[in-house]
Amino acid sequence: MGNATLPVARWRYPERMKKIVLDIETTGLYAESGDRIVEIACLELIDGRRTANTYYVRINPECPVSAGAATVHGMTWGSLQHEPVFAAIARSLYAFIAGSELIMHNAPFRLSFLKAEFSRLGMPPPAKICVLTDTLVLARTLHPDEVNNLDSLCSRYGLVEVESIAPDIVHNLERLAEVYLAMVDRHIPNR
Repeated sequence: MGNATLPVARWRYPERMKKIVLDIETTGLYAESGDRIVEIACLELIDGRRTANTYYVRINPECPVSAGAATVHGMTWGSLQHEPVFAAIARSLYAFIAGSELIMHNAPFRLSFLKAEFSRLGMPPPAKICVLTDTLVLARTLHPDEVNNLDSLCSRYGLVEVESIAPDIVHNLERLAEVYLAMVDRHIPNR
């Protein structure tokens, strides 16, 4: 299904619609069990190109970081103690993503954390202010029966790995933006 074409209505939004690619790091895997966000990175795409408009913040989760999560992203509660709490950045993040097509890989996981954080503050979830696109669902639609993690998608679309001194989350976000653009450019006609 490498040459599959997606129905335009499902994946194409107004040309000038701001698209925000978003990723997070967390204290653990389960927002419903009290795990929290420790890092958020976003970048903006307009007309299929990355703009200079970005959003990046580390967050004091106000709770311990699990050993497994710390192994993945290298942050501990101690290293995050002097960062702002989510309540301090919530309005600026909300303003950054509002009215956008919010693009995430494995969106249900990320949305569960965003929803929990905004809910604690009495704010509506992102689904109320954004159009949501899950690149994992898009990849599974285009490439059923194949591995669709970020590394596999980068390889499949011929995206060359470059060295980066950016934090891992920012580097992965940049790769995800490139994968998203490659999938859309190759599989949506008349783009």
